[in-house]
Amino acid sequence: MQMEHDSVFEFLTRSFIWYNSIMGYDYWYSVAIAPTKRERTEKLEALSKVLAKIWYYGNWKCETANERVMQMLMEELGLYPFKDEDEMIEKTAVDEDLYVKAKASVPLK
Repeated sequence: MQMEHDSVFEFLTRSFIWYNSIMGYDYWYSVAIAPTKRERTEKLEALSKVLAKIWYYGNWKCETANERVMQMLMEELGLYPFKDEDEMIEKTAVDEDLYVKAKASVPLK
């Protein structure tokens, strides 16, 4: 089967635009507001570090298959386990602005 498109990327891009159009999404608007790859990577890195802090102080033990996957990924990232609190603090430093932003936008229950 021969594709009419120059590349798989072009085919996927056209498919994405077509799908969004039938779903009623404005493709260019979604591109404009979508986070960049760098922003997404920074957020995922911060999320991993915060999760590592929670696990350290919560005496983490995995109980499900999904938790095993999470633990495996955290181990590969070097964010679990830690030999002591000093190592955990050093490896999981997160920009303080995130805490300020979260305090302003997410109320505690």
